[in-house]
Amino acid sequence: MQNYDFRGDKVSPEIGQIGQILRQARNYDQQIRLIHGRGGNYPGLEFLTVDYYQPILVVYLHHHRDLEWCAALKEELEGNFPFALIQDRSIKKAAYIYSWGEPKEEHIAEEDGLKYHVAFSSKSQNCGFFPDMHVGRTFLSEISHNCKVLNLFAYTCSLSVAALKGGALHVDNMDLSSLSLSIGRNNHRLNEMPLNQVSFFKDNIMKSFGKLRKKGPYDIVILDPPTFQKGSFDVERDYAKILRRMPDFIRKGGLVLACLNSPHHDNIFLRQLFEQQPGFVFQRNIQQSAEFPEKNPEAGLKMQLYHYME
Repeated sequence: MQNYDFRGDKVSPEIGQIGQILRQARNYDQQIRLIHGRGGNYPGLEFLTVDYYQPILVVYLHHHRDLEWCAALKEELEGNFPFALIQDRSIKKAAYIYSWGEPKEEHIAEEDGLKYHVAFSSKSQNCGFFPDMHVGRTFLSEISHNCKVLNLFAYTCSLSVAALKGGALHVDNMDLSSLSLSIGRNNHRLNEMPLNQVSFFKDNIMKSFGKLRKKGPYDIVILDPPTFQKGSFDVERDYAKILRRMPDFIRKGGLVLACLNSPHHDNIFLRQLFEQQPGFVFQRNIQQSAEFPEKNPEAGLKMQLYHYME
């Protein structure tokens, strides 16, 4: 391993800054985001996201750093963090490229009294849980009492778990990935939630409007798509298509929790998509928590609430 002089090496300023921030994390007893670099509030660290799942530190690199850089980061941190994983997300379908310690492949994240499976696997680029949706899960649990809920692009169904916690009568989850839905089913079991109140459908949403019409109408529709998924979804092409078909499966007076996590599309973009469709009435933006500070709020996760008034 190369030895680094942290007083003068070209990578030392950012590694020293990372170490200073992360050493404050040792006493946290649940999952938390420690560095939200893409928010622009840590100058020089815009390439970095760091999440902490006690006791596992997970480092995501959005711009490439070589293995020597990773080794230097290890040298800076390993005394405070015995388990860590580093993933270079600039590499397509990247696994965790560097690690130290022997953390469990699967872990449990805890949030608001609920538990979620988190897997740090070479088979997936994501761990199965998005911390920045915390506000969305909390909000949904507050509005879902006695509601029939549709969770589109459900992923591992954390929003479904939150809705059932809030008293939803039933939640239908739809996603293209059978593996994600399987984890979602296990998330409900983990929280001892009755599976007769939840359904899982492995379908391409863009080809399943007939099924949704038969299953509806829904009191709440959650729309949280990826920005782009090759062969299945493109936000600029397909978001509006879903909105055009939504009157077929949402109840009059129903709510839409509309989400979009794209640095290239702002709140106005999302508002305009809804304004082009008759019947949707904007209620409010749902603000992100202070844990995910954004120098430019329009570049972060957008969450908006709409009524469908027919």
